[in-house]
Amino acid sequence: MKKVFLFAVMVALTLTGCDPDKDPKVEPQLGAASAVSFDAAGGEKTFAVTANIAWTVTGHETVTWLNITPSAGNGSGNETVTATATANTSTTARSAELTINAVGVTSVKVTVTQAGATPVALSVTNPSNAAVIEGASVSFKVVASGGVTPYKYQWQISTNGGGTWNNLGNVAGSIEGATADELKLQNVAEALSGAQGRCIVTDANNESVTSGSATLTVSPVTYTVSTLAGSGTAGFLNGTGAMTRFNFPTGVAVDATGNVYVADFDNLRIRKITPAGVVSTLAGSGTRGFANGTGAAAQFDFPEGVAVDAAGNVYVADRNNHRIRKITPAGVVSTLAGSGTAGFANGIGAAAQFGAPISVAVDAAGYVYVADNGNHSIRKITPAGVVTTLAGSGTQGFANGTGAAAQFYSPEGVAVDAAGNVYVAEFFNHRIRKITPAGVVTTLAGSGTEGFANGAGAAAQFNEPFGVAVDAAGNVYVADYHNNRIRKITPAGVVTTIAGNGTAGFANGVGASAQFNGPVGVAVDAAGNNVYVGDFDNQRIRKLSR
Repeated sequence: MKKVFLFAVMVALTLTGCDPDKDPKVEPQLGAASAVSFDAAGGEKTFAVTANIAWTVTGHETVTWLNITPSAGNGSGNETVTATATANTSTTARSAELTINAVGVTSVKVTVTQAGATPVALSVTNPSNAAVIEGASVSFKVVASGGVTPYKYQWQISTNGGGTWNNLGNVAGSIEGATADELKLQNVAEALSGAQGRCIVTDANNESVTSGSATLTVSPVTYTVSTLAGSGTAGFLNGTGAMTRFNFPTGVAVDATGNVYVADFDNLRIRKITPAGVVSTLAGSGTRGFANGTGAAAQFDFPEGVAVDAAGNVYVADRNNHRIRKITPAGVVSTLAGSGTAGFANGIGAAAQFGAPISVAVDAAGYVYVADNGNHSIRKITPAGVVTTLAGSGTQGFANGTGAAAQFYSPEGVAVDAAGNVYVAEFFNHRIRKITPAGVVTTLAGSGTEGFANGAGAAAQFNEPFGVAVDAAGNVYVADYHNNRIRKITPAGVVTTIAGNGTAGFANGVGASAQFNGPVGVAVDAAGNNVYVGDFDNQRIRKLSR
C-alpha cells in the first residue's frame, strides 16, 4: 500500500509540472532577438520573446517613430512582440534600444534600426521671364527640392546673352534677395532690358545645381506732353489753360495736391496753377522792386526759382534782389535770408549775402537749399534763417570733393531728395552733380562737354542743363535747356530722354514727338507720374504724364 501511494505522488508531479518561481530546482529563462531592422518606409516587424517568467519591455516610451505591441510592454512566458516604425523621410538612419526585463535574470537588449531615406537628387525650378515698365519693380523666384537641407542661394546676372555671369549682391532700394529663393528688383532701368538672371542652389552636402535663365524685358516709360497753361504769347493774364499768359516762366514747383507754382520771371510775379489749369497770382505787383507784404503789395526783382514745402509755403529765389523770400499759402511775403546786396556772407537772415540766387529747394524738415549762381556755391538755410555753405569754393571751376574743396560753374537748378542728398544742374559744366548731407560732391551724370547723348554717368551729355527735380524713387529729371529736351537720370546715373526731339519749337505729343523751346524749370510729383516744365521761350507751362 505504501509503494502504491508514493508512485501516485510521483505521477501527479510529473503531470502537473512545477512552478520555477517556487521551485528552486527550475531556472528562470529569458531571451529575444538581438536586433530588428526596418527600411526607410517603416511598417511592422515582430520578434519573439522566449521566457518562462513574466517580463516587461522598456526604452520605447519616448521614441516618437516607434510603437510596441502590447503597448504596455508587459508579457509572460513565450510571446510575440510587434514593433511598428513610421516612415523615415530623412536621409539619416536612426535607432532605438529596447530592454526586456525580468526578475532574477539578466536583461536582454534588442536594437531597433531604421535606414534613412534614399537621397533625392537636388533640383531647382526655373525662374519665369518677366516684362515690366521702366521704374517698376519685378521679382524672380525658384523652388529647390531634394538634396540635403538647408539650401543656399546665389542669383547671377548676364548682360551679354549668357556669355558671362556675375553674382548679384543686395543694394538698398535696388536689389533685394540676391541670396534668397526670391530675387526682387526695384526701380528697374530700361538699360536692363534683355538681361538674364539665374540662381545657383547649394545644399548642405555642398552639391550645387543651377537653374535655367529668365529674361527681363523693360519697356521705356512713355510720357505724353500737354500744355497745362499759357497761350504761347508773352504777357500777363490770369484765367484757365490757354486763355492765360506768362512772360518767360522759369522755375516751377508742385505741391502734394497737384498745384503748380511758377516764377513768372518778366512779370515779376509768383503764379499758381490748379490741377484744372486755373491760373491766379499768389504774390507780386508786377513792378520791379523789393517789398514784403501780402499778394500784390509785395515786390520781386526777377524771381527765378520756386519751391514749396509740405505746409504749402512757397520759397522764391529773388535773383536781382539777392534774397530768398517766403510766401505763406495766404500770399504773405517775407524775407527768409539775404541783405539785398550782392556778395557772399554766411549768417542769420539779413546778415547773409547771396550773389544772384537762381533756384531753391526745400526738404521735409524745412531746410532750404539755394543755387547761389554768382558765388558758384550751394547754400543751406535753416527754418530760422541761418545761412551756411553746403559746398563750393566760391570760384568757378570743376572739382569733386567735400565742402569748399568742390567747385561749380554757374549752378542753376537745385533739388533735394528724402535722404537729404542735393542735386545740382551745372549750366556751364554741362553736368548734374550730387551732394550728400555731409557736403561730399560727386558727378551723377555728364561728360562736361556740351552735346547730346544718353548713357551712364560720364558717357551722357547735356547742353546747358538748367532745372532739376527728384522723385520719391530717387530719379532725377533735368530741363536740358539747349537740347530742348527733358532728361531722366536713374539713381545709378543712367540717362535717358523722356520728351523732346531736340529741335526748338512747340508741339504736344508723346515722347520725342513733342517739342520745347528753352525748357528752364522742372518739377515732378512724388510718384514720378507727372512732370511739369517751365517752357521759357514758349511762354507756357507744360505737363508730362505717363
